[in-house]
Amino acid sequence: MTVAGAVVRGTYQDSVRLMRIGEELRTRAGVRSVGVVMGTPANLESLRDVGLYFEEASSATAEDIVIAVDTAEGTPPETILAVVRRLLVEPSHSETSRFATFPTTGAAIRNAPQGAVGLVSVPGEHAPRETNLLLDAGHQVMVFSDNVDIDVELELKTNAALTSAAVFGPDCGTALIGGIGLGFVNQTHSGPVSIVAASGTGAQAVAVALDRIGVGVGHIVGLGGRDLCDEIGGATLLAALQALDHDPATEVIVVVAKQIGLLTLGTMMRVVAELSTPIVTCLFGQPDAWVTSLVGAHPANSLCSAATIAKTVLESLPHQRPNVDLAVVDSYRQSLGPDPVVRGLFAGGTLAYEATQILRPLIGDVATDESAASGSHGVVDLGDDRYTRGQPHPMINPSLQADLIRDQLGNGKADIVLFDVVLGHGTHACPAEILAQAVMESRDRPQQFLAIASVVGTVNDPQDLMYQQEILANAGVAVQDETSSAALLAGFVAASEGPQVPIQVVDLSAPPAVINVGASWFAEAVSAQGVNVLHVDWHPPAQGDAELADILDSLT
Repeated sequence: MTVAGAVVRGTYQDSVRLMRIGEELRTRAGVRSVGVVMGTPANLESLRDVGLYFEEASSATAEDIVIAVDTAEGTPPETILAVVRRLLVEPSHSETSRFATFPTTGAAIRNAPQGAVGLVSVPGEHAPRETNLLLDAGHQVMVFSDNVDIDVELELKTNAALTSAAVFGPDCGTALIGGIGLGFVNQTHSGPVSIVAASGTGAQAVAVALDRIGVGVGHIVGLGGRDLCDEIGGATLLAALQALDHDPATEVIVVVAKQIGLLTLGTMMRVVAELSTPIVTCLFGQPDAWVTSLVGAHPANSLCSAATIAKTVLESLPHQRPNVDLAVVDSYRQSLGPDPVVRGLFAGGTLAYEATQILRPLIGDVATDESAASGSHGVVDLGDDRYTRGQPHPMINPSLQADLIRDQLGNGKADIVLFDVVLGHGTHACPAEILAQAVMESRDRPQQFLAIASVVGTVNDPQDLMYQQEILANAGVAVQDETSSAALLAGFVAASEGPQVPIQVVDLSAPPAVINVGASWFAEAVSAQGVNVLHVDWHPPAQGDAELADILDSLT
């Protein structure tokens, strides 16, 4: 292999444009291999890996174009290099395109109609500046660019909130707003199911699956891969859910993500509980995502099943209401103060396990014995062998359960005590009386506390379900029919405050135009949909001098 190359100094072309040039060269006779890339360290390493590295390339910078060719005998490499240089100076979009081109983002903004959406696909280090220019002008922005620091992502979304706009991304590959596709989007029928996705291909797969089974897609709000991490807190997710819940054309919302932080999952559950639109969740990488079902969502374990469930919900299932009253939650949170400690004291082992599984996504680590450290959450199974050796089972004699309630509440070890009352043949004749007395005796403590009980029984049980519930309620216990709703109430009351999420505003109306900053590939794709495109023939601004770049932007 004989490699020849050249470095074109101080010249920028987007990666898609360079890819097209490379593809065209590979079709020419005598060209065995070719690389046309910007001189970034990653690109230079890729040239080395495929055997196209040459000595001059070592001096290239990220603002230089590197050309490397390997030609067959009889084909002078200089001829191919000359062809590349010619292609680089030709117009960067096809001659059949019908969109206006501007030298800077500022120039495009000054010519854009109100409500235009920005699409940014420049190198990551430059994406924040271009995005902020668009946000400051009041435009919603999809940021395709990746390699943007996570703290910068939060700053962008904070700026979006200040300008009553929204940022999809960074690293957002797919969006469909008002029937206009941005990035990578399939041509699906319009319909009543909308998608919110922290996964571009995940959104596409669900949209295609819906289309295949005869269900149209309304909107796709792309989030970018990190919006659901706890550092960002689902800033765009929450704004998208609120917007879609108020969209009369959206009847079902599908949420898709590869990962979601536990704090963000808890915040999302609270928001989902308040929505009137049914939700289908497909949250890979989070084993606790099933708990969204407790607030009325319909969990799916695959992208295809998410589409199928959405269709079923759309056609037949009534909207599930959450198993918790958020007004009651807020009242308890206010009375207990910040960071209340939860202790669960259960006679039923499986009930203890269920409560633990529900609590963990909402409040974090939960110890599973009574020796939980001071100030930490814990759930104990009092029917375990260590508690029943030489002693009756707590369903027969609830005295140990009552003693621990007194200890946890009366001695200030817990602010929320969660316990079960199991009725039926063979159990204590009136367990509620003993447990309610323990709660009443703890009222002398100066701090407020919350006692929550789930009662497992029927009206035909010897103890009489309604009578047992009345005893507990008269003692000030929050009585729940199921362990799941009891644990959910405790978890919501004790949940830590997540990060302060910037309140963005997602606009779902069809944009009158798209301001495309970066890859002309996307400009052509949007233009093909019959949308007005203002394309920015972007180049690195003023050798990285932001102040000079701003001056040049104002002059163009």
